Amino acid sequence: MTLREACVLSEELARRLADVEPRPDIVLGIANGGLLVADIVATSLSLPLESMKIQRQGSGVKKALTRVPGARRLLAWLYDHTILRRPMAWLLLRSERLKPPKESPQSGNGVFHGKVVALVDDCIESGQTVAMARDMMVRAGAKDVIVACLSWTPLAVYLPQRKLVDGVTPDVHISPTVHTYPWSTSSPYWSDFLRELKQRGHVML
Repeated sequence: MTLREACVLSEELARRLADVEPRPDIVLGIANGGLLVADIVATSLSLPLESMKIQRQGSGVKKALTRVPGARRLLAWLYDHTILRRPMAWLLLRSERLKPPKESPQSGNGVFHGKVVALVDDCIESGQTVAMARDMMVRAGAKDVIVACLSWTPLAVYLPQRKLVDGVTPDVHISPTVHTYPWSTSSPYWSDFLRELKQRGHVML
């Protein structure tokens, strides 16, 4: 997906969010994937923007593997072998565990207290990231949390054993198809994304 196509989809997400009740007071983007999407949504709806980064334990390894030619194909080949499937599934599930953000929003009279928060990410598959962010918003005193994303599928693309977190269903989404977005390091539009992010006053978190 090109940067322009991703921006158009993000603008459509903002239009759909504009019709949701209650109306959001603030936008929270999940970085890095949802940061540009959230910025476009916040700008379109004239709302303040905050961001939060939630990483998976294996995100560094996964990022490194994307730079190795044929690495993903090799992992798929290993996973297809009956003897290796169980240990491979264990490793993949372990790498999927989330690490809480270093700076978590505090309960009390913080920026999210008493606000309707539009929680924006690029895609939802297992729902783990959104569930963690949503629960943190509730603990921070948010009045309500509206979940929005570009793509949502309850099916795990790379790992069939991965379960959908109960109750994580987006209030607004565009498509059931998970794309290779321009903010993916494997995308040919990665540099375009970085340039756009910088122009909007953001840096990779």
